Amino acid sequence: MRLAHFRRAPVVFIFALAQLVAQTPGKWTINLRKALGSQYACAVYRPIQFLSEDEILLLAGPTDNCYRSVSQLQLVVLSVTGHVTARRDWPSTYPGVVLSHKRLAVAAWDQLLVLDDRLTTTQTISLPKHRAFPILSSDEQGLSVVTDAGLLLCTGMPLKCEERRSDREAKSGEQTIYRFADGRGLTREGELLMKSNGESPSQRVADLSWVVPRCERYVNCQAYDAGTTFQVVSGTKRRVLVASNGSKFPVTDAAGLFPYFRLQVFDLDTGSEIYREQDVLRTGRRGAALSPEGDLLAAFDGATVVMRRLK
Repeated sequence: MRLAHFRRAPVVFIFALAQLVAQTPGKWTINLRKALGSQYACAVYRPIQFLSEDEILLLAGPTDNCYRSVSQLQLVVLSVTGHVTARRDWPSTYPGVVLSHKRLAVAAWDQLLVLDDRLTTTQTISLPKHRAFPILSSDEQGLSVVTDAGLLLCTGMPLKCEERRSDREAKSGEQTIYRFADGRGLTREGELLMKSNGESPSQRVADLSWVVPRCERYVNCQAYDAGTTFQVVSGTKRRVLVASNGSKFPVTDAAGLFPYFRLQVFDLDTGSEIYREQDVLRTGRRGAALSPEGDLLAAFDGATVVMRRLK
């Protein structure tokens, strides 16, 4: 009897340790199967984002492949404690972009929809004629919509939009990744993240060589999975999240050897690193998002959301 108790002791200890880790201050996990019931989170390009400081938005569907079940998708609002607060059928794999606290903009092909925190449409905005799908970004001043026809700046509540000439004549090797409503922007120049302010020279923000590994001679290694994504927040804290999904040695456009997921968060004002993470498992399902104030980080792996309070 004593021997049996002794053999069980390590199991009990490991279980207790696991429970302790799960309740670590500043870090907690949401089990999506438990939170969403029959609706499981899908693996898409932008699978998760914050709608407010205490709620996240994600796509959910009955299968693991959202692209093959678009007619069965739902936008779901989930509290950071794991409770569903709103659902809405949504036949698209693009969740949208947060404008301000509990206000969401979603791009359809020819228009923008503005939704409230219960996912109810509050405003519809027609877009100028264009060919490529619009790129949305937002900051404290409003929303910018970039298409091949030009730049649309929208401010206020309800939104009022003004067309401006698109500044798409970037220097060689420079990639615009974010443009604030006041004209400031962030660009990627090789392995560096830079910020610009009108006509002033660009300033270095951070070195991206860790979060976006060099491909050596495999110049298209970032084509696998989601490539590299950026998210900028400018609330209480001004921060940028950079996430890289890929494989070191691509075999096809959708698969490769030595897959990886890397994540890094930088302070936009000082360039200092706030957080980093890497993984080599289930890399095609991983994603992450910062809360509007920059205090919370939500990391997603297709089955769980790990919430972390950043310093």
